[in-house]
Amino acid sequence: MLQFFFIVLIPFSTLVMTEYGSLQIANVFFDLNILIIGLLFYTNRYLLTDGLINDVNSQESYKKWRDLLIPLCAALAILISFISPHHSQYAFLILFLPLLIRSI
Repeated sequence: MLQFFFIVLIPFSTLVMTEYGSLQIANVFFDLNILIIGLLFYTNRYLLTDGLINDVNSQESYKKWRDLLIPLCAALAILISFISPHHSQYAFLILFLPLLIRSI
């Protein structure tokens, strides 16, 4: 339920981000929401893949660095927002890194 709360909060945090994108607090609010969602998904995947919860998808093996990529990008965006709130969203370009690595 906690996971769904933060997912439902995405439209509101996106609206705050689009209306007040030049303010640091709006960027931190959006990035913190994404960070929490990423960490909750990581813990959910950790519980499924380590056999703590039996599920059909537990047979799939995911690399842990890929699961931590979204929280890493969000944390980096929060840090960048202290320097320049306008450029903090460029941190999410790191999400294209697995696509580039796969194409090499």
